Amino acid sequence: TAVPIQLSTKVEDDWITSDEQSRSIQLNSVWHSYMQGENSWKRDRRSPTYDWIRSRPLSSCWGGDEVKIMGLLINAGVKFKKSWTNIMQFAFVDRAETATSYQWYKLRKEQYR
Repeated sequence: TAVPIQLSTKVEDDWITSDEQSRSIQLNSVWHSYMQGENSWKRDRRSPTYDWIRSRPLSSCWGGDEVKIMGLLINAGVKFKKSWTNIMQFAFVDRAETATSYQWYKLRKEQYR
């Protein structure tokens, strides 16, 4: 017999335990501190010898899985703040809320109308 697929737009944080939530928030805090510090190296183009200088690391490009998750939430009609509070802040520990918000509204405008 076929099993029907049931989709729900109910977005709650019951899919993750409170311990996992606290670890995700702690990991996000550590990641944010790392990204704010001079933890990377780049070439100084102003220098005639192109010396290496310390700099802030660059964020990684948005991956396919992150875009798929956001696309599913957008198509379900869930608002950004509810998605961030209950799902994305725990799933995207290496992303800031502002960067995720920008990507969310960009996707909603361009691909998920």
